[in-house]
Amino acid sequence: MIRFRTRNHRLPIEIGNWERIPINERLCLTCNKLGDEFQYLFECTIYDIERKQYLKRYYYNNPSTFKLQKLMSSEKDFIKCKLCKTILSNIR
Repeated sequence: MIRFRTRNHRLPIEIGNWERIPINERLCLTCNKLGDEFQYLFECTIYDIERKQYLKRYYYNNPSTFKLQKLMSSEKDFIKCKLCKTILSNIR
């Protein structure tokens, strides 16, 4: 989760930064949307199963940056554990 929060991962948003690709071209290969943490956690269709398995419906129904911040800053261990499982399934 630390790598995800600090953008030390291989999502398109970060790979594009390393390769100096304009932000608007750092797209998810599946959805053709900006490939950032928000998109992978809440929107990418390839991770629908993992999202529904590990996250509460509250977070992925009508997602928002507020919900992302709330999820990432949760102090509840079971929420952090499920978030970690979701992240791991997304970045492998």
